[in-house]
Amino acid sequence: MAVVTNRETISDGRTLPGDVAIVGGGACATAILTELIARVKAGHHLTTLLVFEKSSSFGPGLAYSTACEGTGLNMRSETMSLRPDNPGHFVEWLQSKTPEKLGSSTYLPRTLYGEYLLDQFTSAVEEAASLGVKVLPVFGEVVALRRSESGYTITTMTGRQYVATDVVLALGNHMSPKHNYLEGECGYFPNPWPNKQFQSIPKEAAVSVIGSRLTALDIALRLESQGHTGPINLVSRSGRLPKVQSALPPKPANYKNFEIAKELEGQSDAALTRLTLAIRARIEQDAKPLDWHSVLTSPYDPESDLVKDISAAESGNIVWQDVLTGTAPVVERYWNALSPQEKVVFLEEYQSIWMSYRHAMPLATAKRILNMMQVGQLRVLQMTGRVAKIDSGFVIPYHAIGGNPLLYTDYVVDATGPDVNALRISSKLLHNCLGSGLVEADPFGGIRVDPTTLMASKGLYVIGSLTRGTHFYSTAIDRNVAHAQRIVDSIVQVPARRSLHIAFFIGTDISSQLIVSKLIPQLIRHGHMPYVFLPAHKASKKTPEFEIQELAFFERQLLREHVVPYLGANHAHGTPFVTVDQLSTKYGILVEHVNNVNDPKFIARLSSHHHIDVGMSIRCYQKFGREIINHFQSSPRLGLLNLHPGALPQYRGVMTMSRAMANREERFSFSLHSIDENWDAGQLVDMQSGKIDYGKDMLSNLLDLHDIGVQVASDAFAKLERGEEFDLMPQDESKQAYYSFPTRQDLDEYRERGLQLVNAQAVKQFIVANFSSLENRNDIERVVEHAVQDWYLHHRRIDPPLQKIAYSAADDGQASSGFPSLADVPLEARLVT
Repeated sequence: MAVVTNRETISDGRTLPGDVAIVGGGACATAILTELIARVKAGHHLTTLLVFEKSSSFGPGLAYSTACEGTGLNMRSETMSLRPDNPGHFVEWLQSKTPEKLGSSTYLPRTLYGEYLLDQFTSAVEEAASLGVKVLPVFGEVVALRRSESGYTITTMTGRQYVATDVVLALGNHMSPKHNYLEGECGYFPNPWPNKQFQSIPKEAAVSVIGSRLTALDIALRLESQGHTGPINLVSRSGRLPKVQSALPPKPANYKNFEIAKELEGQSDAALTRLTLAIRARIEQDAKPLDWHSVLTSPYDPESDLVKDISAAESGNIVWQDVLTGTAPVVERYWNALSPQEKVVFLEEYQSIWMSYRHAMPLATAKRILNMMQVGQLRVLQMTGRVAKIDSGFVIPYHAIGGNPLLYTDYVVDATGPDVNALRISSKLLHNCLGSGLVEADPFGGIRVDPTTLMASKGLYVIGSLTRGTHFYSTAIDRNVAHAQRIVDSIVQVPARRSLHIAFFIGTDISSQLIVSKLIPQLIRHGHMPYVFLPAHKASKKTPEFEIQELAFFERQLLREHVVPYLGANHAHGTPFVTVDQLSTKYGILVEHVNNVNDPKFIARLSSHHHIDVGMSIRCYQKFGREIINHFQSSPRLGLLNLHPGALPQYRGVMTMSRAMANREERFSFSLHSIDENWDAGQLVDMQSGKIDYGKDMLSNLLDLHDIGVQVASDAFAKLERGEEFDLMPQDESKQAYYSFPTRQDLDEYRERGLQLVNAQAVKQFIVANFSSLENRNDIERVVEHAVQDWYLHHRRIDPPLQKIAYSAADDGQASSGFPSLADVPLEARLVT
């Protein structure tokens, strides 16, 4: 990598300045750098960034370097993106770089992820240069920080000094030996990395690994892969192996996990008990009641239990795993709701079993470990005392029926995981910061930081495993990417995001479906929880004009009554848009049909169960009454908004696109306004517009411009999540116009002027292209074509020759795809007799 070739080459004594200094060059550091560059692109001003790394490479860090060669990721590839706005970025990178490896395994080599990190670091440096930002990579160990008037003075091992306004400590994992009394003893490995060190172990030697979690399993598999034939023991205080990850992808974080977090934050009394009961209820909701005493206390047999766990994983139906995996975005909120005493209880009594269940091993790993156990090479033992050195090796006391025998072993490897005791970690920089008072040790691990900004002291931030005491879950890539965003928010002085529960009240029209299909993934990525409510549509008793019926069919009924039931709730990969039912499955959100939005019981449930912060209507078919409006306007809720298609106040009412086209408007707007008891009359929040294409029909124009609605809503939520107030604008009532459905005369005038409400062929093609994948496209085409032909056959104002041809085709037993194409039928034949 051209930008990082030399160690500290500047030696003239100058102190080099930077806006931000990142100490560390691994995954967390790369996430910070990537996010800083993203903010520069968004308009924030930075000129110089310093990045310090004591090893020979930027990007991989220790965890994904060649020191871990031969070991695999324990997390699925789809959770490893470094780009917060693109969760699939790592998978996309794999597809472009090494497509052959993508299909071979969900769990890829650690070194391959290291290549991704290196590539992202390089790309960030190059992009920074194109934006006029200088990134100065420095190979050298930072040993001291000193606060100054302008920020911090940074000193490296060689005595070089740098200054920066803000500093981020991304120091990675610290593998401090837990058995320091053994350090220096022949046969003792205090650190599991680099794993090439194990090549020095004779193949027939007895090896005992202290620990039985994922790192210990990596060591056992490394030994086996290099041809080790001697006995291998995994020895830990629990004597338990991790559970096994399901063969099926985990379900997303369910909305109920977010509700638990809100409830704990709102009332923290007896938080641990309430949290335990809530998680238990979540698990038992979709599974039979469990004997929890047995789960926590029953005798554990490593081999037989692993056989059962593999069988369960292969079946794919592991409810508890979906629930626990789904806590990832909110577990730090759970943790921070606990009292100090409750945290102590959890760490002492429940952490071990939590880790074995929550951090399960991949199925492929489990099968290899089981095979090693079944051939007698591998044992899992419960350690009952400390390791002792003897002349011929080491002895370890362990639990067995009838006593506590001694395990004799030639080699001992410490694999108890990263050390989070800041006072014990061997780091000159950390001890310098502790001694000077820049940072404070957290009694629950690592460094005490602000839970939102990750600030340890003014201008000094910490990310990664050293935030364990604050965040509990501090080593996963997805969480550290989220934490990098929070740190950079603070650096560029943007208010921190808060997690919002957002109620959408939406119609079943295609445009609304498109808008929420794009909005909801954005909101999920920003830590929010959307709820989708589908208010009942009460049909008019009057029979509308044929053109209005036709529009209703193509705008609402075709998708809702034909395509949605066919697709069901399962999400087909590769579709540009998904239905609300598919959104529920893909993102774990609540989608609920509501008979009456003004029902007092429903209104009460919005706060008591779902903790809704703000509501947004998108072509809702019901009028909001005073009670629900007051509910959303009362503190701490943030209001009830309406995303209206049409410029307000000039285009109130329905079918505003057709009215705008009839009035020969050049542009069409989406307006966001607060809701009051009058239709479309509240104060304006925002209005944005796009160009109308008069070569297209009204519905196609509305579909083409749905992105304008997405942007208006996104901009509003971007303000709300950061606590910013809207610049509300009263509507100018002197310009107001309210439109109801077009009359027969209006429709005839539209036709005479060449304005079309619906182009059937265009809408059919749009639905097929946007709601189908390559795998089901032909099926969706047949569903759509059959539904369209059937609708025209059963509605009155259709040209008799077409009707005759269509019925004749049906009578002859031809498939629906053999019906005459509507593209060949003149508009006059379909609309008027």
